[in-house]
Amino acid sequence: MSQSVTPIVLENKDIYSVAFVEKGLKYKKGQRNKEGKTFTRYSRNGVAFSIPDDHPFNADFALGKVESITLIPGTAEIERVDSEGNNSKVKVDTINFASYINTDQMSAVQNRMLQNAKVESMIARYQHLATAPVTADLLNELENA
Repeated sequence: MSQSVTPIVLENKDIYSVAFVEKGLKYKKGQRNKEGKTFTRYSRNGVAFSIPDDHPFNADFALGKVESITLIPGTAEIERVDSEGNNSKVKVDTINFASYINTDQMSAVQNRMLQNAKVESMIARYQHLATAPVTADLLNELENA
């Protein structure tokens, strides 16, 4: 049975906790290695994560157009060699890139929310008018609307 992991969502100034490390790194194995694909490495609080070079996040990050980043924390067991050449397995923290929202997407979401709020407001107003008693003030308001 797997445990649920709480994602890390970075917004606003928290995005600046992500640092570019280097790009154009070659995959060491797997299909991406066979295809000659490369990736970009980033880090957050000393923990590295990678994103394929052809992913749009890289360009948006370089242009400062990232509104939010979602990362998935985890752990991995790796083999370390000490200064005397002894091997040992240690558990290290990991993070994996899950998704992001760029500034254009956020603007579209905000515009949609604004339009929805306007519609909700109009609906609420008409619902109120449907049950409001007819008064001189109401007639005046309707006439001037």
